[in-house]
Amino acid sequence: MPEKIPRSLPCLDIQAGIQQLEGNKALYFRLLKKFAECNHDLADNIAGRLLHNDKKKAHILAHSTKGVAGSIGATELYLASATLESAIAQGDTESALRDFTIILETVLRSIHALVRDQEGDGSLPAIEKKLDMELLFPLLDELDAYLQAGDFQALQRYVTLQRYVADTTLAAEVNTWEKHINLFEYRQVAEKLAMLRLTLRNQTF
Repeated sequence: MPEKIPRSLPCLDIQAGIQQLEGNKALYFRLLKKFAECNHDLADNIAGRLLHNDKKKAHILAHSTKGVAGSIGATELYLASATLESAIAQGDTESALRDFTIILETVLRSIHALVRDQEGDGSLPAIEKKLDMELLFPLLDELDAYLQAGDFQALQRYVTLQRYVADTTLAAEVNTWEKHINLFEYRQVAEKLAMLRLTLRNQTF
């Protein structure tokens, strides 16, 4: 196993995970691989349970993911799992499940890249992802609604969108909105978002 490893990748604090295992890197990577193997379809599994009104099993899956996420240094997934747990109990899961799905996908991509790096030629590969329009368009719609209302929650939705498009063809464009978001220039961002939505409807990324 190469000695040099990154301290972190998107949604994965590698150093924190290794520290929780008292510096046992080999065990940490085994846990990561096992997590990726067992959870590649987790979001679909939870969505299916909810669709069939099996809230108990969906809650168990979210709860168990929260525990494992904390142990591997996936703090954002831990928080998303906790939020999803609460949403399942309250019966309003759409937004929480979407955020959970996005973060889980990011964690899995980071694990895949890290494992390839450790088992391959030592050069960290680019993390590539194909955008899922069924996840992307609702994110754009929610962000637009907050922008139009001048709601501070626009920042939270923007961060979620930024995370989702990371390492895709949309990342550079979406990242240019950050300065406007931080200055509360919501009208400018809404205009850019409208142009992006139009482009997406006429082009496949």
